[in-house]
Amino acid sequence: MTDKDLYQIANQAGEALLRRQQTLAVAESCTGGWIGQTATAIAGSSRWFERGFVTYSNAAKIQMLAVPEAGPGGGSKEKPVGTVWIAWAGPGDICDSQRFNFPGDREAVRRASVISSWQGLLERLA
Repeated sequence: MTDKDLYQIANQAGEALLRRQQTLAVAESCTGGWIGQTATAIAGSSRWFERGFVTYSNAAKIQMLAVPEAGPGGGSKEKPVGTVWIAWAGPGDICDSQRFNFPGDREAVRRASVISSWQGLLERLA
């Protein structure tokens, strides 16, 4: 997926949020704010993008997001390098999460995480 495709899917998600009169807030870690950057690169995204949190250290994730102690340390059998959890939550009791194991180097894992986040949101808004 090219950057153009990535921005296109983010724009589609934004349009779907507008139709539903909903907004988006994100909490990112391994993506380092890439989801928020993708959203804010779209003209008019302030109508549907509320805010983003980048909580990269384990301490920040635990303190700000109530994430149980976790994180990469070179990988393990249970959590190999490339393991990423993505969760989507919405109005009411809507909550879903999915575990991914993305191949490739650090950049490839980050890009796949951003793409999967946007695609998952768009699927859930459909």
